Amino acid sequence: MSQLSSSTDNVGLSKSQEFPLSISTMLGVSTTNATANQQQQQHAYTNSLSSVSEENDNNNMNNYYCLMIKEYSSSPADNNNNNNDNNNNNQNQSFTLNIVHTNATNIQTHNIKSFILSKLLKNLIFKRGSIGRIEDTSLASSSNSLNTNVIDSLLGGSLPSSSSNNKNNEISCYYTLIEVQEPTNTSTTTTTTTSINNNLTTSSSSSSNTTTKTTTTTTTTTSDLTGTNSTSDDTLDNTNSPLVQTDIENLDFSININDNQILLSEIENCGNIIKEYYLCLCYEHPESQVNNIDTFHLELGDFCYDIGYLIKSSNQEILTNTLSNWYSLCINYLTRTIDMFNDKISLLLHSSLSGYAYNIETPNDLIAKDIIHFLRSISIPNLTVIKTSSESDSTLFKYELNPESVNSIDTIVNITVTKENTLILNYKGTNGFCRKWCRIFLDAKADSLRLRNLAEEFKLKVIQELNHFRRMVDSSKNNNYLLYKSFLFLVGSDNSDILFDLLKKDNDDPAVKEILNILQLQLQQQLQQ
Repeated sequence: MSQLSSSTDNVGLSKSQEFPLSISTMLGVSTTNATANQQQQQHAYTNSLSSVSEENDNNNMNNYYCLMIKEYSSSPADNNNNNNDNNNNNQNQSFTLNIVHTNATNIQTHNIKSFILSKLLKNLIFKRGSIGRIEDTSLASSSNSLNTNVIDSLLGGSLPSSSSNNKNNEISCYYTLIEVQEPTNTSTTTTTTTSINNNLTTSSSSSSNTTTKTTTTTTTTTSDLTGTNSTSDDTLDNTNSPLVQTDIENLDFSININDNQILLSEIENCGNIIKEYYLCLCYEHPESQVNNIDTFHLELGDFCYDIGYLIKSSNQEILTNTLSNWYSLCINYLTRTIDMFNDKISLLLHSSLSGYAYNIETPNDLIAKDIIHFLRSISIPNLTVIKTSSESDSTLFKYELNPESVNSIDTIVNITVTKENTLILNYKGTNGFCRKWCRIFLDAKADSLRLRNLAEEFKLKVIQELNHFRRMVDSSKNNNYLLYKSFLFLVGSDNSDILFDLLKKDNDDPAVKEILNILQLQLQQQLQQ
């Protein structure tokens, strides 16, 4: 497959790869400094959000969000310096959690703040995100009145009375830390730079004095041993003496490297402060229902990663609209994608199991993101995503997806969505296994949470059959009876072509390849009869 040009933007998908939305690039600058193309992309993105907003309003679950910022009692610049010198200092400083954006009610907001505060005091909030369950703090017993009073003081008020309508509901949430670098004012930057320069000068002088002192001590020691003013050559000749070696070992040639590292970190962060935002995405569901939001951990992590870019922008409208539609963007993409492909889902299932690459071209970036998220959910290997369209083009969005663990890719599946929402797919391969699972997906397309579980079951079923087939083939090397059992297993399987293909790519043993060729030849003869 041809290599992409160096102008393409690599957008990865796991921890080693990132998958930021286009909003991270088009909103990386403020609206006042945005170009005409960037403003067109912002307008197109806002229009796309309006479509998913209606879907979010019709959702039968009560979902909401709360974005908070951690603010210390001292100035931000002082807090940033404390972070560079000693990260433990901030734990002893007083702070408050202030609401930045939320669409939750007062009681929901207090419950979220109480939950985040309890995790924050225990250092249990991470940038990779976590899944949790929020309890109604207003229903706490009177025996915990002391803890309640402490929380009230940190939250800035007492908790409102709880409504009894949601007693049978449970609140599941995804919470994470978002660190955003923001520039400080000019005076603070100048003061910090001057302080760093002074520290560098002091450190340099200290190192110079230490070197001078060391040289003087060495010369004096050598002079005492020889009884004369020795030259440098005489000093080197006398270093074999036990007394000289003992004195040299006792000399302090060390330099305070830790101080220099602190100075370097101060230089790197000069003019910037790191603000800590805490985002909590919540949805209420019946207690009898299993919490399935943990299966969307990857999608929620990508969403929160992009929120960090939106926080930097001055377009608060897009930020609030994106946060309000988090459930539709992160979870309901499964329903939208299945509605779009319908019975062609079997083609996507077959191509994803075969480990093929994809080229996606759509006029709407949200449609492209839905397709990418769906392909990631049904693919066994991780997919690397590269955006190949120009950032200045707001009418066409192009992406390329490549499986990580596949060395050579012989087939590229092109997925094109026209302006009239017509789907064009150049792939025709499928089998009975993929058609069966296509019907399963279509029957459950109204429930996105169940669809995500079905995607995991689909991949697990393939992995189990592949492992079973691999063990049978390995045992067939010296046993013709097991070779015949392997043949019967393939005859009864409706996914034999995928199993053959995956085992060939994953095995370089000549004996195994010979067995696979024999089985494939026998299957072809069986089909011809």
